[in-house]
Amino acid sequence: MLWTLLLFTLIHPYHRTLAEVEWNAQSNRYEVALRIDPRDLESALSDHYGRRVNLEHLDAAAAALAQADEDSAQQDSSDRESLVIATDREGEKLLAGYLHHVLQLSRRGGDAADSDAARATMHWVGYELDDRGKFLWAYFEWSPPPGEGSLWMENRLLMKTEPTHLSTWVFSDSRKRPALVFSRDKAEQRWIESEQSAAKQ
Repeated sequence: MLWTLLLFTLIHPYHRTLAEVEWNAQSNRYEVALRIDPRDLESALSDHYGRRVNLEHLDAAAAALAQADEDSAQQDSSDRESLVIATDREGEKLLAGYLHHVLQLSRRGGDAADSDAARATMHWVGYELDDRGKFLWAYFEWSPPPGEGSLWMENRLLMKTEPTHLSTWVFSDSRKRPALVFSRDKAEQRWIESEQSAAKQ
């Protein structure tokens, strides 16, 4: 796994994201570690929330976002766009909300198809910046939905602001499950379940 991450970093340093996925048989959840370039993420968050998001200012008052929404009728667009967001806690809410919006794992086929029950539940864990601020790592878990039918993933991470972005998802049991590579033209793909996960259904 480490060699895969290193090779990916050397070959594709920009406008790429990389996720490591591992099935936890004890919690019955997929554990995800997602690596993102902070600059690309700032652009995506700013576009998504309509406010300027700066991840380098984690001690800034993120509560200003809620206040800005209340005062938006009195503020012009330039004032709103210049707003800088984030504290650790509020920043996590922004990031988790964005990832929940652009990453969807759902079960297709069977009685639960196209319903809320068919979507995997995302459990936010947290995020961290590396020592040099070169990458941000976001951590979350997915509880796969019960029922019949195959799992599919829709991945639109960064693709609105970075049309050429590629998002690679590598599984811990890579010998049994090949990596998934998402792009703007290939945003939906079948999620190959782990044998243990499939056995739980």
